[in-house]
Amino acid sequence: MIRDVNEISDEEYNKIVIPFDKSVKKYVRENFLNEFIAYYISECYKQEVLWTQEYHMLVNSALEELGQFRYKDSNFKKIKNILEKKHHLKIVNNSPKELIEIEEIN
Repeated sequence: MIRDVNEISDEEYNKIVIPFDKSVKKYVRENFLNEFIAYYISECYKQEVLWTQEYHMLVNSALEELGQFRYKDSNFKKIKNILEKKHHLKIVNNSPKELIEIEEIN
């Protein structure tokens, strides 16, 4: 479902947006966050850029690296492929605002 609304009520926000945010955070934590942080620490060590600092500061540095990615860093073809194969959604007219559900291919 795609919403075409500029504003939503507090009730809608609490009912729709907050659960969405929670599910995205859960997915990130369970699927790649810790893996990325471990990779970051590993690469810091291997490339000799690991400084003497508290663990939480090192983790925050890793998380800040994630925040530096932008649209140009993404690969539209790969995203379309992942949407189709994993999430059964097809982008129509090269616009993520135009999605259709597709049946799972066995």
